[in-house]
Amino acid sequence: MHSGLDAVRIRWADADPGDRRGTSRLLLGDLLPGAVVRAGPCARCGGAHGRPYVEGGLDEVSVAYAAGRAFVAAVSRSVATAVGIDAEAGAPDAPARIDRMRPETTLREWTRIEAALKADGRGLTLDPALVRIRTAADGWTAFVPGRSAPIVGRDLDGPAGVVLSVAIVPAEAAAARRATG
Repeated sequence: MHSGLDAVRIRWADADPGDRRGTSRLLLGDLLPGAVVRAGPCARCGGAHGRPYVEGGLDEVSVAYAAGRAFVAAVSRSVATAVGIDAEAGAPDAPARIDRMRPETTLREWTRIEAALKADGRGLTLDPALVRIRTAADGWTAFVPGRSAPIVGRDLDGPAGVVLSVAIVPAEAAAARRATG
């Protein structure tokens, strides 16, 4: 599997339901001291609560919320051009019950798909049923329509009762795509 996944830094903490974004910003501040994290525009409505980004572009970040907690991931742009994290409350083999997905989709499968779509940058604007995951002993690879290179990921140990996955777009994959394309 891709060694860049080892460079992804993860944190989580209990989050006040009224200020979970504030909790995620505090966690990102812990991971990236001195960095200025901003919220990008929402892909659906254009509001200022979309994908977070770090001013200056030295790091990539992602956030997720589940089971009363905020989860964050950060990675240097020298390692990955994007990161995605997803967390869902429940057991890994529980049904995901997500619209547009097969009824037999598990929470583990769903967290992989959503982490990959966050790393892809299009999130749920792309039909998640189109993403294909190939697992290996040390992680998984996501094949997302419209991408020339796969996204790599792994499942994480998180708090009890939470299924957690992270995905990255490796920097060398982006560099190779620019060199050939």
